[in-house]
Parts: sequence; C-alpha cells; structure tokens
Amino acid sequence: MISAFFIFNQKGEVLISRLYRPDFKRSIADVFRIQVVSNSDVRSPIITLGSTSFFHVRINNLYVVAVTKTNANAALVFEFCYRFINICKSYFGKIDEESIKNNFTMVYELIDEICDFGFPQNSEIDTLKSYITTESVVSQGIPADESSKITVQATGAISWRRADVKYKKNEAFVDVIETVNLSMSAKGNILRADVDGHIMMRAYLSGTPECKFGLNDKLVIDKSQQGGGGDAVELDDCRFHQCVRLNEFDAARTISFIPPDGEFELMKYRSTSNVKLPLRVIPTVTEVGTTQVTYDIIIKTNFNNKLAATNVVLRIPTPLNTTNVDCKVANGKAKYAPSENVVVWKIPRIQGGQECTFSALATLTTSVTNRQVWARPPIDVDFQVLMFTSSGLIVRFLKVFEKSNYQSVKFGFNQASSIDSLLDKDDVALEALLDEDDLLQECKAQNTRLIEYFGRVDVLKKLLGYVTGQTESEEKGRFKYPYIATEVLCSEIWSIVETCMREQDHLLVPFWETVLDRPPEEMKTQMIMASHFSKINSTFLTKKPEETIAFIQAQPEVVDRILQHIETSPFVDLLVRIIQLDEHAAGSGVLEWLSSQNFIGRLIDLLSPNHTTEVHSIVTDLIKGIISMATPSPAAGITDDSSGPASNRFARELAKRETITKLLSFMLCDFDSVPNRDNATSSVVHAIAVVIELIRKNNSDYFEPYLFHTLRNRLIHVQQQVHAQGEDSRTALEETMKEMVNRMGVVHLGPVLELMCENLHRFHELLKKPRSLQGPIQTTVGAITPLTLERYRILELLAELLHCSNMSLLNRPAEYSHLYDSEGRLQGGLSALEELASVIAMNNANEREQDNQDDDDDEPAPVCDFPVRAPTQDSSSLDSDDEMDEPGSSDDDEMEEIAIAVYDLIHQVLTGNVETGRNRELAISLFRDAKIMHRIVEGQARNDNDTAMTKGGRLGYMGHLTLIAEDVITALEHFPPELRLLIIQYAPEDEWDRYVTGRYTETKANDTRLLGGGKPIVASRNVSQWKVDEDELTSSGGGNGAGGSGSGIVVRGEVGV
Repeated sequence: MISAFFIFNQKGEVLISRLYRPDFKRSIADVFRIQVVSNSDVRSPIITLGSTSFFHVRINNLYVVAVTKTNANAALVFEFCYRFINICKSYFGKIDEESIKNNFTMVYELIDEICDFGFPQNSEIDTLKSYITTESVVSQGIPADESSKITVQATGAISWRRADVKYKKNEAFVDVIETVNLSMSAKGNILRADVDGHIMMRAYLSGTPECKFGLNDKLVIDKSQQGGGGDAVELDDCRFHQCVRLNEFDAARTISFIPPDGEFELMKYRSTSNVKLPLRVIPTVTEVGTTQVTYDIIIKTNFNNKLAATNVVLRIPTPLNTTNVDCKVANGKAKYAPSENVVVWKIPRIQGGQECTFSALATLTTSVTNRQVWARPPIDVDFQVLMFTSSGLIVRFLKVFEKSNYQSVKFGFNQASSIDSLLDKDDVALEALLDEDDLLQECKAQNTRLIEYFGRVDVLKKLLGYVTGQTESEEKGRFKYPYIATEVLCSEIWSIVETCMREQDHLLVPFWETVLDRPPEEMKTQMIMASHFSKINSTFLTKKPEETIAFIQAQPEVVDRILQHIETSPFVDLLVRIIQLDEHAAGSGVLEWLSSQNFIGRLIDLLSPNHTTEVHSIVTDLIKGIISMATPSPAAGITDDSSGPASNRFARELAKRETITKLLSFMLCDFDSVPNRDNATSSVVHAIAVVIELIRKNNSDYFEPYLFHTLRNRLIHVQQQVHAQGEDSRTALEETMKEMVNRMGVVHLGPVLELMCENLHRFHELLKKPRSLQGPIQTTVGAITPLTLERYRILELLAELLHCSNMSLLNRPAEYSHLYDSEGRLQGGLSALEELASVIAMNNANEREQDNQDDDDDEPAPVCDFPVRAPTQDSSSLDSDDEMDEPGSSDDDEMEEIAIAVYDLIHQVLTGNVETGRNRELAISLFRDAKIMHRIVEGQARNDNDTAMTKGGRLGYMGHLTLIAEDVITALEHFPPELRLLIIQYAPEDEWDRYVTGRYTETKANDTRLLGGGKPIVASRNVSQWKVDEDELTSSGGGNGAGGSGSGIVVRGEVGV
C-alpha cells in the first residue's frame, strides 16, 4: 500500500504532497530530497532506507514519488505512478512544473480519487472524466452513446442484488470468526500474536432492504491514529464488501449497506495489538539423560465461566527417537502418534476459569548414533470459543430497514443478561445497575429496556447528580459511580440526549449551574468532575449540535463563567469543541456569537500582568490553537455542501488595531507599577508569542492564492448544481460569494506592523536592558549575565516583523487598497475575483523577475581589489518559519534558539531586495554599524586561539558563524556594484581575505566530506540490476520486445525461521 505521494521539481521543491496513511509525517519529503534529488550518484528508481521505500519516476524535470512503509508490490506502485502521468497528460495536455502549479487543485482531486487510504482505485481516464471535469457547467444534453458509458457507481445501480427477491420468512445471520496466530518463546514470552478476522453474513431478506451494522465505538483502524484510548480496539487494516457505504463508518463506526442475497463476507480485518488470548499453555519439558523426556503442561483459560472452549486439540512434539509415551491427563484423552512424532491431546470442552493438566514420560531409544540435539518444535493448539473475540471487536447492533417494514425478532447464542433480571423489578435502584459489569456493554448493544429506563427524567437527574457530586454515594461508589454515569450519558442511547434537550430546565440547567458556579480555586481540585462535565457536553454537541449550542447561548454570562475556570484544562477543551462547531453546517453562527460576547477581547485581557503565569500559558496555547484552526492546508478549499472552509474570523480580530494596542501595553508595561515581576515577565513573553504566531500563520502571499482557488472551486460547484436544476445562477453565485468572503477574509497585518514600528525604539532599549534582568547569577564558573526569555522573544518578534514587512499585500500600490474592506473581506462580489486573480499574477511576475535578476548576475563585476571568494559548496540554510519552529536539538537550550533567531534576522537582511527602500539601509547598517565582517573574523580568531590551547575546545555556535559568513559572501556577489563600493570601506580587507581563503574554505571542505570515508563500492552487476533506462520505458518503436535483454529491477530477500 502507498503511504505518501509527492511531486518534486528539479530543485527539490515539493509541488504536491499527499499523506494517504498516518505512518509518515510530511518531513519524509526531506529524506527523498537529500537521498535522491541532491545526490547525482543515484541511478535506481527505488531507494530503501530501513522499512521505508521511495519509488520515483522522472519526467520533464519532475520527480513523481510514491513512498511505502511495508513490503509493497513494486510493479503495482510503478504502475500507479505511470497511470498518474497518463492521467495528467489527458487532463492538462502535458505534465511539467507549470501545468502542475496551474492545476494543483485538480491534481489533488485526481490523486484522492485514484488512491484511497493507500490502495489504488479506479484510474481509467474515461471513468475519471465522468466524475472530475474541467468544465465550469454541466452539459444540458448528454448523447445516448455517452450516457451508456456512465459507470454503475455513477448510476447507483446495484449489481450484487436483484430487486425481485422474496422470502416467506426473512432472516439475517451474522458471525464474527477470528483465527489467532501465536508464537511464544521457550520461556513463555509472547513473540508474535495476530488475529485474522472475518465477519460473515447470511441474508435471506425480501426486496432491497438497507441494513445498518454497528461495531465498537472505540475502533482504531490504524495504530498511529490518536484518541483511541487504552481500551480501544486497534485494527491494522480492514476490507469491506463492495455493498458497504462507508459514509457513516468514520464518525459512528456504523456501516450502511444493501446486502447481497445469501452468504457473503461483509468484512475482513487483521489485528496485531491488544490481542486477548483465550487460552494460555504453560509447558515444562525436561530431558532426563539421553533416554527419557518428561512433560508437564497446564492449560489456563482467560475468559469468564459463562463461556467455554470446545474441540481443543493439542499436538505436542516428541523427539524423533521416541519409542513410547506414557500419558496421564485429568481432562480429555491423550495418545501418542508415532507416524507424526506427536502426542495428540483432545479435550472436548474447557469451561471458563478451569485448568487442565497433562503429564507424560517419553522413552527414547539409545541405538541412534550421532544423535542431534532436539530442536523442540512448538506446540500446536486448535480450539473454538463461542461469543469471544481476541481482537475485542464486537457487533453492537444489526438493524434492517425495508419499505414494507416487516417485523424482525432478535435471537442468538447470548447468555441471559443480569441487566434484564434487574429491570424486571419494579423498584430497581440505579446503584444496582451501576454496579453491574455488563452495563456499558448492554448500552452499546442498544438494550431496549435499558433505553426506556435511561430515558426517564428522574434517572437522568440522578446520573447528572453523580457527575457533579450532588447525588451522594457510599465510599465504594465515590469514584466508580461518576465514571459509569458519565459513560452512560455519553453512550449511543439517543433517548438520553433527547430527554436532556427536552427537559433542559430540570436537567441541564442545574447541571451547568452546579459546575460553573463553583469557585475557580475549588474547581482546580475537582479535575475529574471537570473532565466528566466536558466529555458529556462534547458528546451532546456532537449528537445535537444545534440544540446544545442554543442551550449554551441561553445561559447567562456563560462565556465569563467558563473563562473563570480557564486554569482547569477540561474547560479549555470544551471551548475548543464549541469553536470547532463552526466547521459544520449545524454549528454555523457560533463564531459570530462568541465574537458578540467579546471572546477574543476577554482572552487578551487574561494576558495582562494582573493574572498568573499559569493563566498566561493556558490562554496563549488556546489563542495559538485558534489561529492554527483557520490556517489553510494545501487541499482545504475542496469542500462539500455540509461544511465550508474554516473561518479565520478570530485571527482577523486579533490583528485589529485595538487588540494589538492592548498587547503592546502588556509588552511595554512598567515593571515597577506591577506587584509581581514574574507575572509581568510572563505577560510580556506570552503577549509577544501571540503576535509572533499571528504573523507566522497568516502570510498573505500564501493566503491570497488559497482564497482565490477556494472561491473559484466553490462557485463552480454551485454553478453546476444551479444549471442542473434549471435556475438562474447569478443570484446563487453572489450569495455564495458573500457567504464565503465573510468566512475567509485576509488577515491584514498592516496595523501590527505600523504599531510595532512606532515603538521599535522602545524594543531596542529593552534588548539592551531587559526589565526582567536582575543582575548577574553566580555559578561555578563565575558570574554570568542571563540572556532572559524577554530578550529572546523580542529578537524573535523583530525577525517576524521583518518577514511581515516583505509581504506583497503590505507593499501593494494604493490603487488596490479597495480590494478588501476593514474586516479583511474581499469586496466587489464576483467581479472582485477577477481582480484578485490579476493581483496574484502580478505578485508571481514580480517574484519571477527577481529570480531572473538573481540568475542573470552570475559573473559579478570586480570591486577594486576587494577579494570575495564564492563558497565551494551550497549549504543548507533556514529559509522558512517551519524550520525555525525547531531551532535546536534541545527545547531547553535557549542559547541555541537565540543563535538561530539572530541568523534568521541577518539572513533576511542579506537576501532581501536592496535596490531601494529600507532593506538597502538595513544591509548597509549591518556592515557599517554592526561590523558584521569584523565580528566574523574576530569570532574565528577567538575559536582558533581556544582550540590551540592545551585542553582547549571549539567555541559554541561556530556553525552559525559559518552560515552567516556564507550569506555575506553570497550577498556581496549579488549586490549592485554601487552598493559593493559603499560596503568595501567597512571591511577588514586583509583579515577578511585570509579568513575566506583559509578557515572558511577549509570548514566548507570539511562540511562536504562524507562521514565514515564515503560510500562503499558497489559491484557493477548490482548497479546494472537496479538501473532503469527512462528512454527505453518511454520509447514507442524499435528496441527489445518482451523477451529481449535489457535492464530491470531485481528484488532478492531471505526468509528466516
């Protein structure tokens, strides 16, 4: 199966990125870039590193790459890559970098259609064009010969079932069959355990009924998925019958399907995690000299006494020279089979909780010469256990819906439930049910009588009382009852949430008031209660989003009451869940309501020095999470009718002048006027962190193309629907445009840059003398002046402001100022979309022009006698904010972070446009005022002196010094001649010349030298086996046929036992 798919250009830049499976992160692209794109010696189309394999096809200076984690079928992966190339040629006429960039949304649609969860799907071009079209409208008339080509999937026909099936008695049977494969060591340790499962179904139903089939709530299809919990059932993979519709499976683990007639395999799966072994065999085998072997074997069951294992057969191996075996068993029968050299122990039935023992004495012959050591083969065990699954997979329910609405009766081999026995009593106590171990299982099984019981108002009031502590319980149930009550309230019993919504005044209002009206300090000690409260409300928001959010909005001062408990983390989770409702149609308007409650303003107020450092940290993380929610992803604009793209309303509110002014007041506050210096320092640091995150996640250069393509795709989708219904499209398109631009406005960082620049001199003073600095610290190596986190954050802020100042939106001519309103929304309706496209094209043209100028300046004119030597090799540099997020090998190493922040600043100054403007002045100041070249030479001289001393060592961060020197050399090559003439007077000519020709060149040579002495020599025969000639693959005439000689792929492996 394919885990990831990428398209690289010849520079190694990622054009297309899709992770089909969660066993890789996007950083895997860097491995391919280093191992293949940057390595000219690579000839093989397959590169394997550990368990990861990279399959690539090169075409027109593009790399089409598929990445696999398991031992995939190489021919299938290459076939997938070449099918994708042919599809692109059919859609775009050619496949090159320009066509991929111009049609990237279409490319994402195609790769999502032809590959599902890593498994290649239908890739026929004619079929794809019936689903994915480049036309903006749907053709009104379809010729008969074209309509005949529409696939079965498109027409909705059912090929696996006839519509005229009739039965006198309608029946449906479901069997879950699992096979456990187990390997154990001689000491009894489990080496490998996996389960192969099948869900078989026999359906004898009239008509075309629809069945709904429910599995475990906590079901994880892949191990790397998060949020399953310790009791989740983990499946490595699963496969469904073609009749299954999986639209509800991801959300509720419910499968909807129209079954074929008769017996069929509904689902096949495999599990290797959390395998519950029904039986445990404990063998003790002892060799007595060379003539005897004794056996003592115990079988233990791992299931309750209500279940039983039947037809248990153990095949116990014996040495090859065994003559006789004397067996003694307490259960079943045992007999020696000399033809197979095994003892066969048969036990008809083992009840749960029962143990079975086996003892035997094997007599060996002594006439065998050169007797080899007995290998002790494993013991083979066969058995059957009904109503037990080793994987933990259970069938919660099977429901049948048919238009004739025939009656159904449930039956099976289930044991009689003790829950039903309790419910037979008229005065059954809730505590008696909560004490039952099978309660939650019965809730999942949709026990009808239990549904009726939990639909009662008095029962629900008591359950909610256990959660809040209002219902008193005995000591044994003080912790158990709140947990069980929470699980019941969050179960799949819909009558619970419906009753709660219907009886809000009696149930939910007291529930919320009891929790929210507690003092914050007391609530911090009631973390379990808060967790249960958040979980129950999150479940209600999922099941009844409109009704639940309406109830929350109706509560008085609810935002203030939740925020007063912000230090209790479950309330933060509840706020996040409420905000996430905006992504779904049922939760539309929730952001507008929160905005009317001044939600962002209240959060910003919590960053003031009057609050504690814990509050600052929690609020900052929440704000960062809110900003990240609205950050666009590569294919986020491809949405359906049920949910639109994430709204960035809160990010736009954060960028408003009044919000930034308040944050600035926290950053520049007078520490002498606040009672607690630690709180003041924390306020400064976290306020700056919010502004940094706002700038990093809202680059308008990336957002405007995303906005354009998202609007365009949605409008095309709406236009197709309107034309199909024969309605006027103009009004519908204008309404859709208005709705979309209200959700997706550009985050204008102009006020941020303006206000920060007005106070730049104050930040400069704080860099030299931070307020949080309280003098040197005495250490074992003497007094050390701390860097302080305040100084580091200010420097990081300056670097981000420099990034921000280069955004095209902030440097755009005034004639385009009308494009967005004060809220950042695109204004002008449909006509504004065309203007936005022209602006994006202008930005791209300016970037290409700048790149061409850099490329044309390959031979700089000599600057007097000032020696500037080009670096011997290009080295990697930190060009993106994403790489700046992980500045060092240790998160606690602040000096490493400050070194990277300094380098980021210098790198931006040296690589910016220095033709005119402030960037030119910054570059001159770097050489004139900062004396950057003097600092580099002095730093290298100090390092040389220290390393020359006895027991001397290399100074820290010399790698950053080399990177800065490389940027200086590269910048001087590309600076205009008049600027170079100005800079030469600030350079230490002789010292710089010696440094460039000496230490710098030596360091760069060492950096490019391969560790370990270079690559090992590979035999030529192996190289030829891996070599693939692209010309032979793409040639259409001549050459060798199928039986001719040529290069190919040879895969060899060994299997060890």
